[in-house]
Parts: sequence; C-alpha cells; structure tokens
Amino acid sequence: MKYSGGIVDYNKLKSINFNTNGSINTDDLIKLIGREFKPFIHSQGSIPVKLTFDGDRQKQTLFAQAMCDKENFLTPVDFKNTAGLTTTIQSVVDFKPGRIKIKKTGLFKRTVNVDEDGNEIVKLDEIFGIDGTIAGDRINLIKITMPKAMSGNIYAFPQSEFGLKGRAFVFGELKSPRLRGGYEVTNLSIPELLLTLKQSDLDFKGHSADFAVRDLMLNGSDMQINGTFSTLPSTNFEISKLDVSSKYLNVDKVMNVSERALKYAPKTPAKTSASSQPADIPVIIYNGSINFARIVTGNIDIRNTQAGISLANNIFNIRNLRTRAFDGRVRGNISMNLITSLLNIRLTGRGIDVEKALLDAAGMKDTLSGTAAFETDISLKGATYEEQMRSLKGTVGFDVRNGQFGPFGKLENLIIAENIRESQLFQTALGGVISGLTTIDTTHFAELKGTLSFNDGICNLNPITSLGNILSLHIAGEFDLLRNYADMKVEAVLDERKIEDKRLDLDEILAKIQKNFKKADIKDNLKIIVEPPKREIRELRLLADKFRDLQISGIKDIGKVIIRKDEREWIMHTEGSNLKDILSMEGIDTYRTTTNDIHEIETVLGIEAARQSIINEARNTLENQGLSVDVRHIMLVADIMTSEGEVKSIGRHGISGEKSSVLARAAFEETGKHLLRASIRGEVDDLTGIIENIIIGQPIPLGTGSIGVKMANKNE
Repeated sequence: MKYSGGIVDYNKLKSINFNTNGSINTDDLIKLIGREFKPFIHSQGSIPVKLTFDGDRQKQTLFAQAMCDKENFLTPVDFKNTAGLTTTIQSVVDFKPGRIKIKKTGLFKRTVNVDEDGNEIVKLDEIFGIDGTIAGDRINLIKITMPKAMSGNIYAFPQSEFGLKGRAFVFGELKSPRLRGGYEVTNLSIPELLLTLKQSDLDFKGHSADFAVRDLMLNGSDMQINGTFSTLPSTNFEISKLDVSSKYLNVDKVMNVSERALKYAPKTPAKTSASSQPADIPVIIYNGSINFARIVTGNIDIRNTQAGISLANNIFNIRNLRTRAFDGRVRGNISMNLITSLLNIRLTGRGIDVEKALLDAAGMKDTLSGTAAFETDISLKGATYEEQMRSLKGTVGFDVRNGQFGPFGKLENLIIAENIRESQLFQTALGGVISGLTTIDTTHFAELKGTLSFNDGICNLNPITSLGNILSLHIAGEFDLLRNYADMKVEAVLDERKIEDKRLDLDEILAKIQKNFKKADIKDNLKIIVEPPKREIRELRLLADKFRDLQISGIKDIGKVIIRKDEREWIMHTEGSNLKDILSMEGIDTYRTTTNDIHEIETVLGIEAARQSIINEARNTLENQGLSVDVRHIMLVADIMTSEGEVKSIGRHGISGEKSSVLARAAFEETGKHLLRASIRGEVDDLTGIIENIIIGQPIPLGTGSIGVKMANKNE
C-alpha cells in the first residue's frame, strides 16, 4: 500500500488531499475476518484497492474502490451474472455542511475500451447500486437497486443454487427511517443440507417489514413461516408476529439436517475467560403461533398441534398448547430459558392409550394397557442426563382406568420372588392354597393411580395403587434416577449414512461385532443389543467401553487421515499414531515416515532415533516461534533425556526428580515434599553441585571455587 497527500493551510482548510492505493492479499483479509470463516469464502490472489479523500472547507469527497477479476477475488457467493467478469466495488460520498450525497456506490461490471487516440474509456454497468442524500437529520431518499435478477450458489455448498431480485428505498428521519420495497429469494436449493426453498419474500412497510418463507422442505418435512418485524434501530430484533405451520414434520429427519449443518458451522474460537457469562439473546417475539398437522419422531405420531409462542428475556414460551397423541388429548404450557436451559413443563392429558404410548415411545410391549389421564408440573435443566435428573423437580400424577398389567401383574410372577418363595409360610399347607390362586387372572384392574415427585435425582412413589377384582397393589418408596441398573444391557444403532460415507462394508462390521461379542443380538433395524456376563454395573461399563473401542476398519489408534499432495508426491497426516503398523504397510516410504510420539519412536526404532526426534521436534518448535537457539544446547538436553537408555522427562518425574542432591530437587518443584521425604529417609547432601552451593551461599565448585587453600603448619 502507498500513502500520499496532505492539507494546505490547516486552519482554513484551503485544500485537502489524501491518497491510498495498492493491493490487499485475500489471505490477509480472511485473517481479519476470522480464519474459522475460510471454508465459507471463495478467494484468490490480491485485490487492487484505491482510497482518496479530497476537497476543501466547503466540500469533501470520499472515493473508495476495490476491483476483482477472475484471478483476484473474495466472495462468499458466486453469482452467475458476474462469472468471468471484471467487477468493481466502489463508493463515492460528497460531504457538505449539513448534507451528505451518496452516488456511484455499489457493485459494477467494469469494461475498458480504447478510443481512436489510444485513451482508455472505463464503463461501469450497475449490478447493485446505492444512491441518495442525507440532509441534516433526515434522509431525503436512498435508493438500493438491483437492475437485473441475480442467480448463483453459496461457495460453502457447491451444489447449491438460488435466485435473488428486488429493490429498497430509505427515507425519513435519521433516527427512525422508513423503508419501502422488498426482496425475493427463489428456488433456493442446498442438497448438502437436504434443504429446498421455493420462495422467500421480504416486504418493507415503513417502520416494519413482512417476511414469508414458502414451501421450505427439510429432508422431506415442509414448513411455512410468516411474520413481521420492526425496522427501527434497536438493541433487540423485535418480531411483532411469527406464524409457523407444517403439514408434516419428521423430527428425526429434520435433526439429520441439523447434524449436517453443524458439520459446516465455523469452529467457535476458544473463550479467553472462563468466567465470562453468555450474552442475552437480542431477539423478542411478541406474538406468534405454531400449527403442525402432523409430527413424527420414531414411532410416535402426534396430530393437530397448535400453540401460541413468544420470546423475551431469553425465555421461549409455548402457551395454550393443544395436541393429540396416543389417541388422547394433551393441553398445557411449556417455557425454556435458552441461556440456562431451565425447562418448565405444565401439561395435562386425557384419554391416553397407555399400551400404545408405552409401545411407541419406549418400545415396551405387553407391559400395561388402559386409558390414562395425567397432570405434570416439573422443571429441569442441564445438557447431560445426570444434570437433568439432578435438577428435576416437581410432580407427575396419573390415573389409568379399565386396564391390564403385563406379566408383572400375574400373581405367580409376584410370589416367585425368592424372599417369598423360600419363606416358611409359602412352604406350609397355606402355600398350596396360594399356589392354587395362580391360575386366576389377576392382571385386570379398574383403576391404577399414583403420584411421582422428583427432587435431587430421587423419584418418590407417593404411592401407586391399583384396584382390581382379584388383586390390588400398593407400591411406595424411592427410586434413584441416577443409578438405574435395572436395564443391564448395551444398545447401539449403526449409522447407515456414516457407513456409506466412509465406504465401509456392513457385513464385515456385523461379522466383527459377532466375533467379539458372541451373544450380540442384531436386529433388522441395525440395532445391536449386548448383555454383560454378570448383572453388575462394573461389568456393564467394561462392556460399554469394549463395544465403544471396537475397531472395525483401518489401523488401530489412527482416528483421522488428511491426504495432501506436495509437488509430485502424496503426504498423509494422521490424527493419532501407530508407527509400527504404518511402517509395515505397502507403499509407505519408511525412510521419511515419522511421528511426534517420542516414546513410540523409542519402542519401534530405538533410543538413538528417539534422541534425534527430540532434537528435531525442539528445533521445529523454536523455529516456528521465531527463536534461534544453537543446536548444541538442544543436543545436550536430548543427551541428558536419553543417556540411560530410555526417554526421561526433564521435570520432577524425570531428570530433575532423580538428582542426588536434596536441595537441588527441592529447588525445582514441590520443595516441602522433597525436604520432608529426605528428612524421613535421613538423606545427606554432600553439596557437590552448583545449585545447592548457591542456596547455602558458598562458592560453587567451579573455577577458583574448585581449589581449596589451607595454611601450612610449620610443626608438620
């Protein structure tokens, strides 16, 4: 960049002239924007820029310009209208006392012709323009125009496409400007996210704007969104109306869209302060509604869901919820703090088919049937199951009529428990009478009701009672939600999409699972159930770890591989290390293949190779930080670390911790522990080293300090 210019007569401002021109490398611009956004920006080369500011006391003109062509550009969106063209982004602004004039501002197609005299004639054709005037505290009129409809694709999603057209006008008071016009996005398609959008409109209506999203499809689920928001300057984005509707919403498939989107999301930079609090959500929804004809998740099918919605002070409210689920009706209110994740649920249900609910929601067949009513008033928060269960508070009351237990309600299953079957009462003649009762159907009941209360991870049964013609039950006590060991099995579901993406063979995966887990139960829906050899929590955890660590493909301990072409050869960078197995692979250059795991190098190639690796890693680290250290210093450190035939660290667990001098060890780390341990063992410090002599204030045994001087005794 070159800078020039100055001011003539600073007091009177007779002339002002400043000029800047040069070029900016697009990599430097991306650093300024944030490297986490690089995958979203198509960039190449360097962009020529020009900036001038000239005039006098009465009038000044600001001119800013940046030019792009097919070799030098930076854009998150590739427009077909500008493909292969030379374009200019520029702004011209005139400043006069009490007046600002914006002209020739926007994106232009730039063409250069040469006349008969050899002079260049530059022509700018507007692609997107801004033109207008601001006088005092009023905007006379600012026009934002797009003469022709635009089409293109989003760079981060190469298969995407969309169309864009529209214009806008801004006028009125500067503090509260009015807007007119609108924009329209058509035929948006992002196959990478399984997303399509037929049309989206934005219409400005003065101090507000109406928006509409029509025929949004998310992996087969449709969505229609309409609303109105304020265009007045504010610290919050205020939505006065928001209506969301859908004919069919498959939650599982929509979550698949969300998972794909998260893969493209830029990585959030690490927080600099652990104590920083999350910022409030700057959005307010005053009045909204949802209307979903059908919601499907797993085997659960919910119909005719309607509710009002609002958002304020980080709390999202669903009020007057009305829906049909499991052949019954559900009503209530739900609120959630989007910052703290505190969730409050107040729901009532009537006419619920219990058998259908247990089968569809939990996969529990022939467990319980009947028609239920329920009432919930609970709250919870947290991201993990443990956090949610510990914070769970409130009550759930239920009343099931005219139902039937599954095997649990049969008398023979109740009395088969060891503490009953082995009692003296059961073994007497009375036991024969009781045994005779087991042929009677005891599973039916007229009513099953109870209340569950939750607090600190404990569920209290207060109590649960059933009333039947033959058998009535009374169940009371506590249940620990955090230590539910009843279901002693490991369940896993194979992800077909990931198997396909990674080009794995499903049959080989299943064969390896069956080989490592002899009693694995593989279902048709690729669900795998494995039970531990003993019904103990320790065995269950060990089984889960073994299942999670099962290697189905590739090389052990290698999690990810990045392949990069460097001139005429291919180089692979791996996440994880297994030098021994990689060196035995065909096609690997064993002379140049290495790892930064020094202990693995010691194991595979020996102590001398580990010594050289320490030198190489230390030199590379220092050079990358711009530090210059004589290699002999690094070699000395490497020699000390490997002198005993094994790699030892410099710290208290290695070289420094093995010094013979008590004071030298104490001077490095954990002073108190070293002095206490030496006192207990009765160690003696001969003060032969440098550190210990400096500590006690006497000359070190080097140079003149290595020579002792004594006065001779004449009598000797």
